[in-house]
Amino acid sequence: MKIAIFGKQYDSNYRTIVQQLFDTLCNRGCEVCVDALFLDMLSKDSCLQLPPSTPICDNNFVADMALSIGGDGTFLYTAACVGN
Repeated sequence: MKIAIFGKQYDSNYRTIVQQLFDTLCNRGCEVCVDALFLDMLSKDSCLQLPPSTPICDNNFVADMALSIGGDGTFLYTAACVGN
């Protein structure tokens, strides 16, 4: 299963939750792709162990499921990205 993850901000106070999400997806054999800007933010946290992931650079991607990490604005951003 291929999972697309979107976010607009990252706060290191949520590091444990974000790490658990990535660990769970990897342990279940999911292929992970992450919005390029969100991936850039996550990669700046040297304590996070990110799985190999494909950056999403535009709306031209394929995934079985999309996860939106954030609030209403992030959800609307995610919806716009997967709308096509």
